[in-house]
Amino acid sequence: MIPRAPDRAAAMVRGLEAEGAIPQLVPLIDFEFPSDTSDLDQCLALLSEGRFAWLVITSTTTIRALKQRARSMGRQLALMIPAVTRVAAVGNTTRDALVAEGIAVHFVPAGEQSGRSLVKNWPLPEAVPAGSGISNRVLVPQADIASATVAAGITERGWQVLPVIAYRTVDYPAVDELKISEQLAETGGPGRSSSLPPALTVDAFRTALHAGNIDAVILTSPSVTRRVALIAGKLPERLLMIAIGEITAAEAALVGVPVSAVASEPSPAGIAAALISAGRLSTDSR
Repeated sequence: MIPRAPDRAAAMVRGLEAEGAIPQLVPLIDFEFPSDTSDLDQCLALLSEGRFAWLVITSTTTIRALKQRARSMGRQLALMIPAVTRVAAVGNTTRDALVAEGIAVHFVPAGEQSGRSLVKNWPLPEAVPAGSGISNRVLVPQADIASATVAAGITERGWQVLPVIAYRTVDYPAVDELKISEQLAETGGPGRSSSLPPALTVDAFRTALHAGNIDAVILTSPSVTRRVALIAGKLPERLLMIAIGEITAAEAALVGVPVSAVASEPSPAGIAAALISAGRLSTDSR
């Protein structure tokens, strides 16, 4: 079970099908712009003027939000990032999505793909010649519920960080007029499925879960984990809970959701490896 809406799940569905899994969908969370986007729009304008040394992207949802706001301004996101601004991605999935949008990526943290790893590997500021016009400012667009890990950590490394709310995380479905609906460019990989599986309602998900019709649930983020804990009730003992990343696994522990395995990266291959390690997906099916 992938807790995503069909408009955000195509790549993961195709990838997991290629790995031998049978994906189903249940949308649990959605994403909206803040009711006032003036701060975000101003940051995008400053970005296009070359006011930032770095742009830090911590999720593919952030890319969708920035792309949609750029389009509302009559611009293309890739063309709003000047050559003087370097781009950092929190992991390979985010990097691939940026590259597919025509945006060069200059930094991806080594090891664990998380905000914590990004901060740990973040460079110290370069010496800036007086009057050069080059800044040590870093733009960090993020969710309203994002932790302070990235912004505070980069600040501690000596940079001037400007965090801005790019989107809000809400229960599904989002309000139409605020919904982030922009799609990302294809990143390659397995061929397109003839169709996506129909999305279940929350009630149908709960019924299928307790009827034993679901083998595993992918916990894609801390917010999804909290929603699963809220709506699922007592979980069947044979059910596998696969967390993407240690931060999501830690949230699962906080809300009493037992984690069977942790995917090292938010990709179909990473999820498949976690399913195999938990004994539910055979290497023969891949």
